[in-house]
Amino acid sequence: MIPMTTHSMMTAFRGSSMGLRKSSRGGMESLAQRFEIDILPRSVMAKIKMKSNSSAKKRFKLTANGRVKRKAAYLRHNLGAKSSSAKRKLRRGAYVSKTQEHQIKAMLPYA
Repeated sequence: MIPMTTHSMMTAFRGSSMGLRKSSRGGMESLAQRFEIDILPRSVMAKIKMKSNSSAKKRFKLTANGRVKRKAAYLRHNLGAKSSSAKRKLRRGAYVSKTQEHQIKAMLPYA
């Protein structure tokens, strides 16, 4: 077994001296050049996108006027105690309060 020098151990741990390798011609070449990998310039790469909140996507819709629609509550259980007209009114949607609209819109950046 060949003893390793300190420098060769460090380059082994760092992954071939930060992605550069000595070429057979004596100069340094990157691994992308060695394996002929196309690296796109940053201007062509996709930009960072914000994530929409998954639970908000399922619960709210934005109207054309910018209001936030939601489903009415109290229609999940104890339905025998509610009158038919009350249940019928709860089937209609409702709007989120104007004081909370900004919170929902922050969770849905592309809605």
